[in-house]
Amino acid sequence: MIKVGERLQAIDPDVADPGGLITAARAELAAEQQAAKLAADYHTALRLFDAGRWEEAVEALELVSRLDSAYQDAPALLDRARRELGQVPAALSEEEVRREAEEQDRPRAEEQDRPRAEEQDRPRAEEQAWPEQEARRQAEQRGDTPHPRGTWILICGILGIFITIFAPIAWYQGNKARREVQAPGIHYSNELSIRIGRMLGKIFTIFGIVYLAVLIIGGVGNLVIYMIGLVVTAAFRSLACRRELDCGQHSPRCDAT
Repeated sequence: MIKVGERLQAIDPDVADPGGLITAARAELAAEQQAAKLAADYHTALRLFDAGRWEEAVEALELVSRLDSAYQDAPALLDRARRELGQVPAALSEEEVRREAEEQDRPRAEEQDRPRAEEQDRPRAEEQAWPEQEARRQAEQRGDTPHPRGTWILICGILGIFITIFAPIAWYQGNKARREVQAPGIHYSNELSIRIGRMLGKIFTIFGIVYLAVLIIGGVGNLVIYMIGLVVTAAFRSLACRRELDCGQHSPRCDAT
C-alpha cells in the first residue's frame, strides 16, 4: 500500500493519501519495525545474561529500557545484571588468588607425591616385567636364545684362516663367551659356533706366532751366516797374502786387503 501511495503521489500529489491510509500504514510499519528491533535486542540481552557476560548484558538491557522502560522483565534483569557486575571483580580476584596459590603448591605437591607414586608403581612394574624375565630365563635354560657374540666369533675364526689379525680376536672373544656358556643353568643355541670360532682362532693364532718366530729366527740366522762368511773370506784372503809375501810375490789383492 505504501508503494502504491508513493506512485500516486508522484502522479498527483493532491490525491496521494486518500483518507490518511498511507500515513497510517507507514506508522504501523514503523511500529512493527520498532517492536521487532526491541524483541531482537531483548533476546540478545537474554543470551548475554544467561552466559554471565554481565557488562555486555547491562548495555543490551539499557538499550531495551531506552526503547521501552517496561518491556517484559527487562528492568528486573537490568538490576540483577548490575548487581552481578559489581560482584564479578571481587569474585575474579578471589579466583585468581586461589589459582595462583594452587599453581605455587602444585610443584611441591608433585615432589612430595613422586616417591609415593614410584613406590606404588614399583610392584606393578615388577609384576609386568616378571613374565618377560621368566620367559627369557626359560629360553636360556632350554637353549633357545643365541649368544649375542656367537656369530661374530665364528666369522672372526674363519677370517683368521686368511687374515691372521682376526685369529686372536676370535680366540679372545671365544674365551669370554666360553666362561658365560659354562655358567650353571644357561644354555645358548649357538654354542657350537662359539667353540668352532674359538678353536680356529686359537689354532691360527699359534700358527701366526710360530710363523713370525720362524721369520725372525730365519732372518737372524741368515744375518749371522752372512757375517760369518765375510769373516771367513777376509781371513782366507789375509792368509793368502801372507803366503805370497813370504814367497816374494806381490798381488794387487794384498794391497786391497
